Amino acid sequence: MKLLKIVLALLVLLAVVFLLGGVLLPDRAAVSRSVTIDRPPAQVFAVANDLSRFNEWSPWYPMDPAASYRFEGPASGPGATMHWSGKAEVGTGTLRIVDSQAPSRVATQVAFDGFGEPADAVILIEPDGAGGSTVSWQFDVALTGPTARWFGLMMPGMVGDDYETGLAKLKALLESLPAVDLSTMDVQRTQVEAQDVIAIAGSAPIADMAAVSARLGDLYGELIAYAALNNLELAGSPMTFTQSTDPDTWRFQAALPVRLTGALTPAAPIELLRSHAGEALVFEHVGPYEGLADARLRLEAWAASHGLPRAGPIQDVYVSDPGDTAPEALVTRLVFPLPGQ
Repeated sequence: MKLLKIVLALLVLLAVVFLLGGVLLPDRAAVSRSVTIDRPPAQVFAVANDLSRFNEWSPWYPMDPAASYRFEGPASGPGATMHWSGKAEVGTGTLRIVDSQAPSRVATQVAFDGFGEPADAVILIEPDGAGGSTVSWQFDVALTGPTARWFGLMMPGMVGDDYETGLAKLKALLESLPAVDLSTMDVQRTQVEAQDVIAIAGSAPIADMAAVSARLGDLYGELIAYAALNNLELAGSPMTFTQSTDPDTWRFQAALPVRLTGALTPAAPIELLRSHAGEALVFEHVGPYEGLADARLRLEAWAASHGLPRAGPIQDVYVSDPGDTAPEALVTRLVFPLPGQ
């Protein structure tokens, strides 16, 4: 009986310590981890703000690759929402972007089914002074009740390790992409209509603008002569199609939109094509044609940073007439075709 009283007394004492200790412990748990990424803040923001790409760098996705995911709202920015359901390691819950401020901040809320109020997490992105970014992933959650407050003592270790893993994966993902300052690019995602075009293939050294201009002049001359011979009405600005962004040699198809009024059987080397129809990225380059090769590379990097694959050749549309437009004012519309849904 005496032993039983001692055991009961110890249990009461432990309960008192547990309750009083829980009252004295912090009512919130906060965790913060950081990493330096050799990419500009706007490029980091593009990936971090896109919830459809979260599993590419999530520290939890590999724990249960068979877990199910369902997305709601936009792919990126406030309102982007991901629901998941998996094994005990990842549980079931919802991740939502509640606020984002380009290129410096992405705030989220995460709620686990069966737990209390949602936890807050924010990714802060700052320039590091060397062209890269310092990225901090911060976590904050309210701890309601003694049990939660004791559990909060373990959170820095548990959540901190996961955040370090996630940031390392985010760094690897971003540094595998071409570096480009996306903040200087105004890229529109829109629908484009198809055009009938006559086209002819050509190539030229990409750094020799005199050779490029001469080659394009010859090819457009052949296309114009072909259109006249076949009574084809020209129906838009000259354009080129670029399938591969080779840094040394530009391999392309020069093309002219035409209005077809009947059947046409093209003769080699001239082809009859239809340009891309559907969703595309559109970026306007203003300035000399010497900058177009770099503009194509930047547009490819923009698309890669947003996880968007190309579904055909990049289309350069020469909106301005170089005969009456100063080089610094030339407008060229770049169209980057996206896959159909």
